[in-house]
Amino acid sequence: MARALACCYVTREALAASTQSHQQTTQHRVPKSLPGMKMLEPIEQGTLVYKPYLDYLCFQLLDSAPDVQALPLDDQLAFKSSPRKANVYNWLYSSRRLRRIRITYFDAGRACQALNALLYPDNSFDLPLLGIDLLSFGANKILCVVDFIPLFQDQGYLEKYIRPLALLRQPFAARCSEMSDRFFDKDKFASEQMIFFRSDQGSSEPDLESLYAICRNILEIFAFFGAK
Repeated sequence: MARALACCYVTREALAASTQSHQQTTQHRVPKSLPGMKMLEPIEQGTLVYKPYLDYLCFQLLDSAPDVQALPLDDQLAFKSSPRKANVYNWLYSSRRLRRIRITYFDAGRACQALNALLYPDNSFDLPLLGIDLLSFGANKILCVVDFIPLFQDQGYLEKYIRPLALLRQPFAARCSEMSDRFFDKDKFASEQMIFFRSDQGSSEPDLESLYAICRNILEIFAFFGAK
């Protein structure tokens, strides 16, 4: 249910501009990649748009789950290259609190970039699921959906895990819209605080920095839950 969790369509120029100041302030703690995480040179120079976000995801995982380990993955699933100039990378991990961490990066140069991640909590914990989909098509298309998928719908659970998302969403709520029910049941696979954002302004979108700050904050909140 990755599509139900989190997705962003962003341009490489927008992400580079919006994360530059954040990277400067955290440069001293940029993490090493997760075990076994290797990538080839980008299809087109400078077009690994979501590598900074992937690095930040790695940092949060290594910081909150230092026991994270790579899981075996068939070579045919781990990497695929297309004659149409596209590379697909898949990685699989687990830790004590996260029974499954699946990460995918799709690199088709300037035509398309995508980072997808789905984090499943261990069955012995009541953490929500976290998913991330960051996609870029051409120069202008931006779509962002971020959500924690609650395991339970009782008020106490939602207050504990979903309420922090509401606090992040509040200043951005006017720009959020509703995701279609075509592909999944929102009542079962989404929270009421899902952030769904889209724009055709590309790097000119005035709210991009706020958007990416929310993405980073959600990672930090999930890492905090996972480290408790």
